[in-house]
Amino acid sequence: MAKTKTLASTSVFWKMKYMKSGITTKTRLGKWSVYFGLIFDGLMLISLLVAAVIKGESQVIEGNIFIPILSVALNLSGLLSLVSGLLAIFKNKDRVVAKYLAILYALAIIIFLSGEFLFPH
Repeated sequence: MAKTKTLASTSVFWKMKYMKSGITTKTRLGKWSVYFGLIFDGLMLISLLVAAVIKGESQVIEGNIFIPILSVALNLSGLLSLVSGLLAIFKNKDRVVAKYLAILYALAIIIFLSGEFLFPH
């Protein structure tokens, strides 16, 4: 009788079972990275809504303390997502799709901030 291969014994399913990859992370640093990425998403949505409501009116922008606090919190959450995501990758060998998306957000912040400092307007 010939030996048949089951679906679970193929190499793809073996790798998925024994590697630290997938959609959601199991490590603590990876979860922090994803949480900071989600906070970044929420703050970005709030920032876009505030910008749509204000419509560039200088009187509203000058007297409002909420806008600078929102901007600092937005950038801080993105950078914390980057740091915790990179630590999770290098320390725990965590390879998860959601964490890589959070790292991409942080890299976008770094590119934005470097453009603001290199080419002020």
